[in-house]
Amino acid sequence: MLVGPLLSMIDSSIVNVAVPDIASELNAPLNQVQWVVSGYLLALGVGLAATLYLAKRFGTVRVYVISMLAFVIISALAQSPRPSSC
Repeated sequence: MLVGPLLSMIDSSIVNVAVPDIASELNAPLNQVQWVVSGYLLALGVGLAATLYLAKRFGTVRVYVISMLAFVIISALAQSPRPSSC
C-alpha cells in the first residue's frame, strides 16, 4: 500500500519527461499533447482522492482487490486483437 503513492509520482514524472517524445511519435503539436497529459494527471489525482474515500467506506483490502481485478480486465480488453478492416 505504501508503494502506490511512490509509483504514481514516478508515473507522473515519466509522463512529463516524455511529452516531447510523445508529440513527435504521434505527429501532434506539443500544446495538444500537453493538454492530454494534463488531463491524465488530473484524472490520476481524482482517482487517488476517490480511492481514499472508497477505502475508508468499504475497506482497503476490498478496494485494492477490486481495483486490481478491474485493472487486469481492462488491460486484457485493451490488448485484445481487433478485426482488421481490410
